[in-house]
Amino acid sequence: MFLSYRKNEPAHYLLKIESFSILSEAGTIKFESEVFETGGHKWSDDDGNRTTFHENQMKWGFDKLISLQHFSESSRGYLFNDSCVFGVEISAVPKYAQKDRCLSMIKPPPTMNTYSWTVDKFAALTDYDMLTSEVFKVGKVKWNLLLCPEGAGTNIIIVLQVHEAALLPPGWRVYANYELRVKNQSGYADQVREFNNWFCQSNDNQGSSFRDISNGFLLNDKMIVEAKILVIGMLRNFI
Repeated sequence: MFLSYRKNEPAHYLLKIESFSILSEAGTIKFESEVFETGGHKWSDDDGNRTTFHENQMKWGFDKLISLQHFSESSRGYLFNDSCVFGVEISAVPKYAQKDRCLSMIKPPPTMNTYSWTVDKFAALTDYDMLTSEVFKVGKVKWNLLLCPEGAGTNIIIVLQVHEAALLPPGWRVYANYELRVKNQSGYADQVREFNNWFCQSNDNQGSSFRDISNGFLLNDKMIVEAKILVIGMLRNFI
């Protein structure tokens, strides 16, 4: 296989990434393309025999790979308005079904990325109760929080959930870098957890346990919970 340059777009699959700089900053994000079909076969970047590229081994079916520095230079033309497009064309397969996708990354403004929820009458909750917050919107995604006691004492589970995920189009995926916080109302440090998760149809909520929230976190039988969504990634059809 030879490295070549051409003006025509690859015919079988395109993946567009918007706000590439935000994706680069979040180094813990791992993103794989969806499976696409062409010629009756299904393809992806993971066939069970993954090849690892690094600076000392740059040849695995390609003449060379482009360095991130080279790729990021605006004069090279790979990045335009902080967006880039990757593609594949399997010339040996005459028929294909196109399923191009676009990954958009945004950082919601600080004034619009936080939702605060006051939970009343906490002492009345039992292990069988699950509270659901109001729906709130950050970016183009609607969310809600779930809260339930966990075992004895004052342990709780807080979950961030994509609202009405079952009604979203098949194949949707949303990435979120977010914080879940239980506010300390006595002036001491809050309890905070930070997450980097992908949400999808089969996994539309993610959360964590918060331990011993009695000392300063409950005041007049009230608790304050916050969700702060720092980065959102949405995978949609590429137009």
